[in-house]
Amino acid sequence: MSSSISRRNFVLAASSLIMTKPSALLARTGDEGSGEPKPLGEEARRAGPDEEEKPRILVFDVIETMLDLNALRPQFDRVFGSGAALDEWFSLLLQYSMTATLAGAYSDFGSIGKAVLEMLANLKGIPLSAEDKTRILQGLLALPPHPEMLESLERLRSAGYRMVTL
Repeated sequence: MSSSISRRNFVLAASSLIMTKPSALLARTGDEGSGEPKPLGEEARRAGPDEEEKPRILVFDVIETMLDLNALRPQFDRVFGSGAALDEWFSLLLQYSMTATLAGAYSDFGSIGKAVLEMLANLKGIPLSAEDKTRILQGLLALPPHPEMLESLERLRSAGYRMVTL
């Protein structure tokens, strides 16, 4: 995962929301250059200093936050000679899917994944069989959850959070 927060720290932080107070749910704004925190949402604005307000809905990314992309590493090692090609492919997949979305040119994640896989193979001069493509793309549909994910999600659900995925 190429973000500034590790997946494990993200999951732990999300799980800790169970104990979060309103003062911790503040966002910085650049309004009037004050740099003062501004509460998130109408409920947070109405909450008194002793009232605990928690978010109602938590939104999670799926791949690499909830599901372990490393399960595909052996396939990339076999096809590309290096599991590092998985990181290249997934980075490009995210980049091209965001670009398509921002450009208003919707294409499903699997189609973009296939096109990026073919592009990466061509760039590296690697022959990519139909079977190789199928194994990798089907593997994307069957990624296992990270070990701590199920317990963390259950804790959040038990605490009354609604959860959705991107």
